[in-house]
Amino acid sequence: MSLSSIVIPENVASIDPKAFWECKNLTDIYTKVENPFRIDTDVFDTDTYLKTTLHVPVGSLAEYKNTESWSQFLNIKEDETLGIKSFLTDPTIRNYNINGIKTNGKQRGLIIKKAEKGSIRKVIR
Repeated sequence: MSLSSIVIPENVASIDPKAFWECKNLTDIYTKVENPFRIDTDVFDTDTYLKTTLHVPVGSLAEYKNTESWSQFLNIKEDETLGIKSFLTDPTIRNYNINGIKTNGKQRGLIIKKAEKGSIRKVIR
């Protein structure tokens, strides 16, 4: 296949074996999944693990380096464009001030954003 990059959305929970096996032109994989799930070794071929850059959300680098098969990528980089954008547009987000009081999220200062899934982000306005 002639794919040069792929984006794995945050709601993906599994990838079938050999799903990207013949994608010899892959140079970049962007995953929005913050908590990596285990994948089979043969989802990607050996060349992909050696030559492709895996871009992961900020704060999840260690998890990817310690999760079966994802850890085989030689080049794993945190990418600040992943994770936070989808997080901030999630309709289940609840906003809190520094004292833990629920707000509309429009005030200045530190805003704590909590998603229904349990993810938490701190935003300074």
